[in-house]
Amino acid sequence: MNAAVRKLPIGIQSFEDIRNQGFLYVDKTALIYKMATMGKPYFLSRPRRFGKSLLLSTIEAYFQGKRELFKGLAIEKLETDWLEYPVLHLDLNAEKYTSIEALTYILERHINGWEDTWGKDTRENSLSDRFIGVITRAYEKTGRQVVVLIDEYDKPLLQVFNDEKLQTEYLKTLKAFYGVLKSADRYLRFVFNPFSLLNALSFSRFGSYWFQTGTPTFLVELLKQSEYDLRTLIDGVEMKESAFSEYRVAENNPIPLIYQSGYLTIKDYDERFHLYTLRFPNDEVKYGFLDFITPFYTSVGDEDNGFYIGKFVRELESGDVDSFLTRLKAFFADFPYELNDKTERHYQVVFYLVFKLMGQFCDAEVRSARGRADAVVKTQDSIYIFEFKLNGSAEAALKQINDKGYLIPYMADNRKQIKVGVMFDASERNIGQWLIEE
Repeated sequence: MNAAVRKLPIGIQSFEDIRNQGFLYVDKTALIYKMATMGKPYFLSRPRRFGKSLLLSTIEAYFQGKRELFKGLAIEKLETDWLEYPVLHLDLNAEKYTSIEALTYILERHINGWEDTWGKDTRENSLSDRFIGVITRAYEKTGRQVVVLIDEYDKPLLQVFNDEKLQTEYLKTLKAFYGVLKSADRYLRFVFNPFSLLNALSFSRFGSYWFQTGTPTFLVELLKQSEYDLRTLIDGVEMKESAFSEYRVAENNPIPLIYQSGYLTIKDYDERFHLYTLRFPNDEVKYGFLDFITPFYTSVGDEDNGFYIGKFVRELESGDVDSFLTRLKAFFADFPYELNDKTERHYQVVFYLVFKLMGQFCDAEVRSARGRADAVVKTQDSIYIFEFKLNGSAEAALKQINDKGYLIPYMADNRKQIKVGVMFDASERNIGQWLIEE
Protein backbone atom coordinates (compact mmCIF):
# COMPACT_ATOMS: atom_id res chain seq x y z
CA MET A 1 0.00 0.00 0.00
CA ASN A 2 1.25 3.45 -0.89
CA ALA A 3 2.18 5.27 2.31
CA ALA A 4 1.45 8.61 0.62
CA VAL A 5 -2.27 7.83 0.30
CA ARG A 6 -4.20 10.20 2.56
CA LYS A 7 -7.58 9.90 4.24
CA LEU A 8 -10.54 11.59 2.58
CA PRO A 9 -11.97 14.46 4.68
CA ILE A 10 -15.60 13.34 4.48
CA GLY A 11 -17.82 15.66 6.48
CA ILE A 12 -14.91 17.73 7.85
CA GLN A 13 -15.42 21.47 7.47
CA SER A 14 -12.39 22.68 9.43
CA PHE A 15 -9.33 23.51 7.35
CA GLU A 16 -7.15 23.32 10.45
CA ASP A 17 -8.34 19.77 11.24
CA ILE A 18 -7.75 18.65 7.66
CA ARG A 19 -4.17 19.95 7.64
CA ASN A 20 -3.22 18.89 11.15
CA GLN A 21 -4.68 15.38 10.82
CA GLY A 22 -3.18 14.63 7.42
CA PHE A 23 -6.36 14.47 5.36
CA LEU A 24 -6.32 14.92 1.60
CA TYR A 25 -6.74 18.57 0.59
CA VAL A 26 -7.27 19.82 -2.95
CA ASP A 27 -5.26 23.03 -3.13
CA LYS A 28 -7.49 26.03 -3.86
CA THR A 29 -5.36 28.52 -1.99
CA ALA A 30 -4.16 30.32 -5.11
CA LEU A 31 -7.78 31.32 -5.72
CA ILE A 32 -8.12 32.46 -2.12
CA TYR A 33 -5.05 34.66 -2.52
CA LYS A 34 -6.52 36.10 -5.70
CA MET A 35 -9.78 36.88 -3.89
CA ALA A 36 -7.95 38.46 -0.97
CA THR A 37 -5.86 40.73 -3.19
CA MET A 38 -8.41 41.67 -5.87
CA GLY A 39 -11.47 42.62 -3.90
CA LYS A 40 -13.17 43.10 -0.57
CA PRO A 41 -16.82 41.98 -0.52
CA TYR A 42 -17.70 38.54 -1.91
CA PHE A 43 -20.84 36.50 -2.16
CA LEU A 44 -20.28 32.81 -2.81
CA SER A 45 -23.17 30.92 -4.40
CA ARG A 46 -22.76 27.16 -4.62
CA PRO A 47 -25.11 24.18 -4.20
CA ARG A 48 -25.26 22.25 -0.95
CA ARG A 49 -22.31 19.95 -0.20
CA PHE A 50 -19.99 22.00 -2.42
CA GLY A 51 -17.63 23.05 0.35
CA LYS A 52 -18.69 26.60 1.20
CA SER A 53 -18.03 26.15 4.93
CA LEU A 54 -14.63 24.55 4.35
CA LEU A 55 -13.64 27.37 2.03
CA LEU A 56 -14.70 29.90 4.63
CA SER A 57 -12.65 28.04 7.27
CA THR A 58 -9.62 28.16 4.96
CA ILE A 59 -10.06 31.90 4.41
CA GLU A 60 -10.28 32.40 8.19
CA ALA A 61 -6.99 30.53 8.78
CA TYR A 62 -5.31 32.59 6.06
CA PHE A 63 -6.36 35.93 7.54
CA GLN A 64 -5.36 34.74 11.00
CA GLY A 65 -1.82 34.43 9.62
CA LYS A 66 -1.53 30.69 10.31
CA ARG A 67 1.24 30.11 7.81
CA GLU A 68 2.11 26.68 9.22
CA LEU A 69 -1.21 25.29 7.99
CA PHE A 70 -0.41 26.29 4.40
CA LYS A 71 2.98 24.63 4.13
CA GLY A 72 3.41 23.14 0.67
CA LEU A 73 0.33 24.89 -0.73
CA ALA A 74 0.35 27.52 -3.48
CA ILE A 75 -0.43 30.42 -1.19
CA GLU A 76 2.68 29.78 0.92
CA LYS A 77 4.80 31.20 -1.90
CA LEU A 78 2.30 33.82 -3.05
CA GLU A 79 1.88 35.49 0.34
CA THR A 80 4.97 37.22 1.75
CA ASP A 81 3.68 39.09 4.82
CA TRP A 82 1.35 36.63 6.61
CA LEU A 83 -0.24 39.33 8.73
CA GLU A 84 -2.80 38.48 11.38
CA TYR A 85 -6.09 40.35 11.03
CA PRO A 86 -8.98 40.48 13.49
CA VAL A 87 -11.60 38.02 12.20
CA LEU A 88 -15.31 38.13 13.05
CA HIS A 89 -16.97 34.84 12.09
CA LEU A 90 -20.77 34.85 12.14
CA ASP A 91 -22.40 31.42 11.72
CA LEU A 92 -26.20 31.42 11.56
CA ASN A 93 -26.51 27.70 10.89
CA ALA A 94 -26.86 26.38 14.44
CA GLU A 95 -30.17 27.95 15.42
CA LYS A 96 -33.75 26.94 14.65
CA TYR A 97 -35.62 30.09 13.66
CA THR A 98 -39.22 29.97 14.82
CA SER A 99 -39.61 33.25 16.70
CA ILE A 100 -38.40 36.83 16.64
CA GLU A 101 -36.29 36.08 19.71
CA ALA A 102 -34.41 33.24 17.98
CA LEU A 103 -32.65 35.56 15.53
CA THR A 104 -31.94 38.16 18.19
CA TYR A 105 -30.49 35.47 20.45
CA ILE A 106 -27.93 34.14 17.98
CA LEU A 107 -26.83 37.62 16.86
CA GLU A 108 -26.42 38.71 20.48
CA ARG A 109 -24.49 35.54 21.30
CA HIS A 110 -21.93 36.32 18.61
CA ILE A 111 -21.70 39.99 19.56
CA ASN A 112 -21.22 39.11 23.23
CA GLY A 113 -18.29 36.89 22.28
CA TRP A 114 -16.73 39.57 20.12
CA GLU A 115 -17.17 42.16 22.86
CA ASP A 116 -15.36 39.87 25.30
CA THR A 117 -12.38 40.10 22.94
CA TRP A 118 -12.55 43.67 21.67
CA GLY A 119 -14.36 45.50 24.42
CA LYS A 120 -17.84 46.89 24.99
CA ASP A 121 -19.35 50.38 24.99
CA THR A 122 -22.47 50.62 27.18
CA ARG A 123 -23.77 53.49 25.07
CA GLU A 124 -24.32 51.05 22.19
CA ASN A 125 -27.82 49.58 22.45
CA SER A 126 -28.98 48.12 19.15
CA LEU A 127 -27.44 45.05 17.53
CA SER A 128 -26.21 47.10 14.59
CA ASP A 129 -24.64 49.72 16.88
CA ARG A 130 -22.83 47.04 18.86
CA PHE A 131 -21.69 45.34 15.63
CA ILE A 132 -20.10 48.48 14.20
CA GLY A 133 -18.67 49.21 17.64
CA VAL A 134 -16.89 45.84 17.70
CA ILE A 135 -15.51 46.41 14.19
CA THR A 136 -14.25 49.88 15.09
CA ARG A 137 -12.56 48.77 18.32
CA ALA A 138 -10.95 45.75 16.66
CA TYR A 139 -9.48 48.07 14.05
CA GLU A 140 -8.29 50.60 16.61
CA LYS A 141 -6.70 48.01 18.91
CA THR A 142 -4.81 46.11 16.20
CA GLY A 143 -4.19 48.85 13.66
CA ARG A 144 -5.43 46.44 11.00
CA GLN A 145 -8.66 46.23 9.10
CA VAL A 146 -11.24 43.64 10.10
CA VAL A 147 -12.22 40.47 8.23
CA VAL A 148 -15.92 39.53 8.43
CA LEU A 149 -16.99 36.00 7.47
CA ILE A 150 -20.66 35.04 7.44
CA ASP A 151 -21.92 31.49 6.98
CA GLU A 152 -25.57 30.63 6.22
CA TYR A 153 -26.47 34.31 6.22
CA ASP A 154 -29.97 33.70 4.86
CA LYS A 155 -31.04 30.68 6.92
CA PRO A 156 -33.34 32.71 9.22
CA LEU A 157 -35.30 33.98 6.20
CA LEU A 158 -35.53 30.60 4.55
CA GLN A 159 -36.89 28.86 7.64
CA VAL A 160 -39.80 31.30 7.90
CA PHE A 161 -40.59 31.74 4.21
CA ASN A 162 -44.25 30.77 4.83
CA ASP A 163 -44.65 33.19 7.75
CA GLU A 164 -44.84 36.62 6.12
CA LYS A 165 -44.96 38.54 9.40
CA LEU A 166 -41.91 36.81 10.88
CA GLN A 167 -40.04 36.99 7.58
CA THR A 168 -40.65 40.75 7.45
CA GLU A 169 -39.28 41.15 10.97
CA TYR A 170 -36.23 39.01 10.18
CA LEU A 171 -35.62 40.93 6.97
CA LYS A 172 -35.74 44.22 8.85
CA THR A 173 -33.30 42.95 11.49
CA LEU A 174 -30.83 41.44 9.03
CA LYS A 175 -30.84 44.41 6.65
CA ALA A 176 -29.97 46.72 9.55
CA PHE A 177 -27.32 44.30 10.83
CA TYR A 178 -25.68 43.64 7.46
CA GLY A 179 -26.00 47.32 6.56
CA VAL A 180 -23.18 47.91 9.06
CA LEU A 181 -20.80 46.38 6.51
CA LYS A 182 -21.40 49.32 4.19
CA SER A 183 -21.08 51.90 6.94
CA ALA A 184 -17.87 50.34 8.27
CA ASP A 185 -16.22 49.90 4.89
CA ARG A 186 -13.03 51.79 5.76
CA TYR A 187 -12.43 49.48 8.72
CA LEU A 188 -12.84 46.29 6.67
CA ARG A 189 -10.11 44.27 4.96
CA PHE A 190 -12.25 41.48 3.52
CA VAL A 191 -15.90 40.47 3.70
CA PHE A 192 -17.52 37.17 2.82
CA ASN A 193 -20.42 39.37 1.86
CA PRO A 194 -24.14 38.54 2.02
CA PHE A 195 -25.47 41.92 0.90
CA SER A 196 -24.70 42.42 -2.78
CA LEU A 197 -22.99 40.64 -5.63
CA LEU A 198 -20.28 43.19 -6.25
CA ASN A 199 -18.08 40.63 -7.93
CA ALA A 200 -20.48 39.36 -10.60
CA LEU A 201 -18.88 39.23 -14.04
CA SER A 202 -15.93 41.22 -12.63
CA PHE A 203 -18.12 44.34 -12.72
CA SER A 204 -17.86 46.85 -9.94
CA ARG A 205 -21.61 46.77 -9.31
CA PHE A 206 -24.59 44.50 -9.76
CA GLY A 207 -27.42 46.61 -8.46
CA SER A 208 -28.76 47.30 -4.99
CA TYR A 209 -31.04 44.56 -3.77
CA TRP A 210 -31.61 42.05 -1.05
CA PHE A 211 -30.84 38.49 -2.04
CA GLN A 212 -32.67 35.52 -0.69
CA THR A 213 -30.81 32.35 -1.49
CA GLY A 214 -32.15 28.85 -1.68
CA THR A 215 -31.71 25.83 0.47
CA PRO A 216 -33.04 22.51 -0.83
CA THR A 217 -36.11 22.57 1.46
CA PHE A 218 -37.03 26.08 0.49
CA LEU A 219 -36.44 25.45 -3.18
CA VAL A 220 -38.80 22.46 -3.15
CA GLU A 221 -41.52 24.53 -1.50
CA LEU A 222 -41.13 27.27 -4.09
CA LEU A 223 -41.23 24.79 -6.99
CA LYS A 224 -44.48 23.38 -5.62
CA GLN A 225 -46.06 26.79 -6.05
CA SER A 226 -44.39 27.71 -9.33
CA GLU A 227 -45.65 27.00 -12.82
CA TYR A 228 -42.25 27.61 -14.35
CA ASP A 229 -41.27 25.12 -17.06
CA LEU A 230 -37.95 23.77 -15.82
CA ARG A 231 -37.12 22.30 -19.23
CA THR A 232 -36.10 25.77 -20.37
CA LEU A 233 -33.16 25.74 -17.97
CA ILE A 234 -31.04 23.33 -19.97
CA ASP A 235 -30.33 25.76 -22.81
CA GLY A 236 -29.89 28.75 -20.56
CA VAL A 237 -32.32 31.44 -19.48
CA GLU A 238 -32.15 35.22 -19.68
CA MET A 239 -32.99 37.33 -16.68
CA LYS A 240 -33.13 41.07 -16.22
CA GLU A 241 -31.18 42.70 -13.41
CA SER A 242 -34.28 43.74 -11.48
CA ALA A 243 -35.42 40.10 -11.23
CA PHE A 244 -32.63 39.43 -8.74
CA SER A 245 -34.54 41.48 -6.17
CA GLU A 246 -37.43 39.02 -6.08
CA TYR A 247 -37.37 37.10 -2.83
CA ARG A 248 -41.06 36.63 -2.05
CA VAL A 249 -42.64 33.24 -2.76
CA ALA A 250 -45.53 35.06 -4.42
CA GLU A 251 -43.27 36.20 -7.23
CA ASN A 252 -43.77 32.73 -8.78
CA ASN A 253 -40.35 32.88 -10.43
CA PRO A 254 -37.85 30.27 -9.16
CA ILE A 255 -34.93 31.36 -11.35
CA PRO A 256 -33.38 33.93 -8.97
CA LEU A 257 -33.58 31.37 -6.18
CA ILE A 258 -32.09 28.57 -8.29
CA TYR A 259 -29.28 30.93 -9.23
CA GLN A 260 -28.72 31.92 -5.62
CA SER A 261 -28.62 28.24 -4.65
CA GLY A 262 -25.59 27.89 -6.92
CA TYR A 263 -27.17 25.61 -9.52
CA LEU A 264 -27.00 28.31 -12.21
CA THR A 265 -24.15 30.65 -13.04
CA ILE A 266 -23.82 33.78 -15.14
CA LYS A 267 -22.54 32.81 -18.58
CA ASP A 268 -23.11 36.04 -20.48
CA TYR A 269 -24.29 39.62 -20.08
CA ASP A 270 -26.01 41.87 -22.62
CA GLU A 271 -24.90 45.35 -21.60
CA ARG A 272 -27.30 47.06 -23.97
CA PHE A 273 -30.45 45.44 -22.56
CA HIS A 274 -29.05 44.61 -19.09
CA LEU A 275 -29.89 40.93 -19.49
CA TYR A 276 -27.98 38.09 -17.83
CA THR A 277 -27.76 34.60 -19.36
CA LEU A 278 -27.83 31.88 -16.71
CA ARG A 279 -26.83 28.25 -17.29
CA PHE A 280 -25.68 25.23 -15.34
CA PRO A 281 -21.93 25.68 -14.80
CA ASN A 282 -21.06 22.03 -15.54
CA ASP A 283 -22.53 18.53 -15.80
CA GLU A 284 -21.93 17.75 -12.13
CA VAL A 285 -24.11 20.65 -11.05
CA LYS A 286 -26.68 20.03 -13.79
CA TYR A 287 -27.22 16.39 -12.89
CA GLY A 288 -27.11 17.24 -9.20
CA PHE A 289 -29.98 19.66 -9.74
CA LEU A 290 -31.97 17.18 -11.84
CA ASP A 291 -31.44 14.48 -9.21
CA PHE A 292 -32.59 16.91 -6.57
CA ILE A 293 -35.87 17.93 -8.24
CA THR A 294 -36.88 14.48 -9.55
CA PRO A 295 -38.50 13.36 -6.27
CA PHE A 296 -40.75 16.42 -6.43
CA TYR A 297 -42.12 15.54 -9.87
CA THR A 298 -42.20 11.78 -9.28
CA SER A 299 -42.59 9.28 -6.46
CA VAL A 300 -38.93 8.27 -6.71
CA GLY A 301 -36.83 9.06 -3.65
CA ASP A 302 -33.29 10.45 -3.73
CA GLU A 303 -31.78 7.03 -3.11
CA ASP A 304 -33.75 5.38 -5.96
CA ASN A 305 -32.85 7.77 -8.79
CA GLY A 306 -29.72 5.92 -9.81
CA PHE A 307 -31.49 2.55 -9.68
CA TYR A 308 -34.30 3.61 -12.01
CA ILE A 309 -32.08 5.47 -14.45
CA GLY A 310 -29.57 2.60 -14.59
CA LYS A 311 -32.34 0.15 -15.44
CA PHE A 312 -33.70 2.43 -18.15
CA VAL A 313 -30.28 2.72 -19.80
CA ARG A 314 -29.51 -1.02 -19.64
CA GLU A 315 -32.85 -1.95 -21.20
CA LEU A 316 -32.27 0.28 -24.21
CA GLU A 317 -28.65 -0.88 -24.52
CA SER A 318 -29.93 -4.45 -24.74
CA GLY A 319 -32.61 -3.49 -27.27
CA ASP A 320 -35.49 -4.28 -24.91
CA VAL A 321 -37.76 -1.33 -25.64
CA ASP A 322 -40.84 -3.11 -24.26
CA SER A 323 -39.19 -3.53 -20.86
CA PHE A 324 -38.08 0.11 -20.95
CA LEU A 325 -41.62 1.34 -21.56
CA THR A 326 -43.12 -1.13 -19.09
CA ARG A 327 -40.77 0.22 -16.42
CA LEU A 328 -41.64 3.78 -17.43
CA LYS A 329 -45.32 2.85 -17.09
CA ALA A 330 -44.70 1.50 -13.59
CA PHE A 331 -42.76 4.68 -12.90
CA PHE A 332 -45.88 6.75 -13.60
CA ALA A 333 -48.23 4.29 -11.87
CA ASP A 334 -46.48 4.89 -8.55
CA PHE A 335 -47.10 8.65 -8.62
CA PRO A 336 -49.00 10.06 -5.66
CA TYR A 337 -52.32 11.53 -6.81
CA GLU A 338 -51.28 15.11 -6.00
CA LEU A 339 -48.32 14.86 -8.38
CA ASN A 340 -50.53 14.05 -11.35
CA ASP A 341 -52.03 17.39 -12.24
CA LYS A 342 -53.27 16.15 -15.63
CA THR A 343 -51.46 18.91 -17.47
CA GLU A 344 -49.36 18.14 -20.52
CA ARG A 345 -46.52 20.22 -19.12
CA HIS A 346 -46.21 18.01 -16.04
CA TYR A 347 -45.90 14.84 -18.11
CA GLN A 348 -43.42 16.51 -20.44
CA VAL A 349 -41.27 17.54 -17.48
CA VAL A 350 -41.24 13.98 -16.15
CA PHE A 351 -40.17 12.59 -19.52
CA TYR A 352 -37.60 15.34 -19.70
CA LEU A 353 -36.14 14.40 -16.31
CA VAL A 354 -35.92 10.70 -17.19
CA PHE A 355 -34.14 11.23 -20.48
CA LYS A 356 -31.86 14.01 -19.21
CA LEU A 357 -30.75 11.85 -16.28
CA MET A 358 -30.09 9.01 -18.72
CA GLY A 359 -27.74 11.42 -20.47
CA GLN A 360 -25.22 10.83 -17.66
CA PHE A 361 -24.66 7.31 -19.00
CA CYS A 362 -25.57 7.37 -22.70
CA ASP A 363 -26.16 9.87 -25.49
CA ALA A 364 -29.70 11.04 -24.73
CA GLU A 365 -31.32 14.18 -26.09
CA VAL A 366 -34.65 15.78 -25.24
CA ARG A 367 -36.47 18.07 -27.64
CA SER A 368 -35.76 21.73 -27.00
CA ALA A 369 -37.29 23.09 -30.25
CA ARG A 370 -40.03 22.33 -32.74
CA GLY A 371 -39.25 20.04 -35.63
CA ARG A 372 -37.39 17.47 -33.55
CA ALA A 373 -38.42 14.19 -31.94
CA ASP A 374 -39.46 14.29 -28.29
CA ALA A 375 -36.40 12.23 -27.34
CA VAL A 376 -33.44 10.54 -29.03
CA VAL A 377 -31.30 7.93 -27.29
CA LYS A 378 -28.12 6.61 -28.87
CA THR A 379 -26.53 3.40 -27.65
CA GLN A 380 -23.58 1.50 -29.08
CA ASP A 381 -25.80 -0.45 -31.47
CA SER A 382 -29.00 1.54 -31.90
CA ILE A 383 -30.60 4.97 -32.23
CA TYR A 384 -34.05 5.29 -30.66
CA ILE A 385 -36.46 7.99 -31.79
CA PHE A 386 -39.28 8.60 -29.29
CA GLU A 387 -42.48 10.54 -29.88
CA PHE A 388 -45.12 10.84 -27.14
CA LYS A 389 -48.75 11.83 -27.76
CA LEU A 390 -50.93 13.08 -24.93
CA ASN A 391 -54.42 11.64 -25.57
CA GLY A 392 -53.28 10.75 -29.08
CA SER A 393 -52.60 7.33 -30.57
CA ALA A 394 -49.33 5.46 -30.84
CA GLU A 395 -50.02 5.24 -34.60
CA ALA A 396 -50.21 9.05 -34.77
CA ALA A 397 -46.91 9.31 -32.90
CA LEU A 398 -45.19 6.96 -35.39
CA LYS A 399 -46.74 8.81 -38.31
CA GLN A 400 -45.33 12.10 -36.99
CA ILE A 401 -41.82 10.57 -36.78
CA ASN A 402 -42.09 9.57 -40.43
CA ASP A 403 -43.88 12.66 -41.74
CA LYS A 404 -41.56 15.10 -39.98
CA GLY A 405 -38.43 13.29 -41.06
CA TYR A 406 -37.04 12.86 -37.56
CA LEU A 407 -34.76 10.06 -38.80
CA ILE A 408 -33.11 12.10 -41.55
CA PRO A 409 -30.24 13.45 -39.40
CA TYR A 410 -29.23 9.86 -38.63
CA MET A 411 -29.51 8.26 -42.06
CA ALA A 412 -25.74 8.10 -42.52
CA ASP A 413 -25.29 6.36 -39.16
CA ASN A 414 -24.73 2.58 -39.38
CA ARG A 415 -26.54 1.87 -36.14
CA LYS A 416 -30.00 0.32 -36.13
CA GLN A 417 -32.70 3.02 -36.13
CA ILE A 418 -35.77 2.29 -34.03
CA LYS A 419 -38.91 4.42 -33.98
CA VAL A 420 -41.05 4.37 -30.85
CA GLY A 421 -44.52 5.91 -30.82
CA VAL A 422 -46.19 6.20 -27.43
CA MET A 423 -49.61 7.45 -26.40
CA PHE A 424 -50.11 8.96 -22.98
CA ASP A 425 -53.59 8.71 -21.48
CA ALA A 426 -54.24 11.73 -19.24
CA SER A 427 -57.38 10.14 -17.78
CA GLU A 428 -55.31 7.16 -16.59
CA ARG A 429 -52.31 9.37 -15.81
CA ASN A 430 -50.04 6.86 -17.49
CA ILE A 431 -48.57 5.46 -20.66
CA GLY A 432 -51.07 3.59 -22.75
CA GLN A 433 -50.35 1.83 -26.03
CA TRP A 434 -46.99 1.97 -27.77
CA LEU A 435 -45.70 0.83 -31.14
CA ILE A 436 -42.11 0.00 -32.11
CA GLU A 437 -40.91 0.09 -35.69
CA GLU A 438 -37.45 -0.56 -37.14
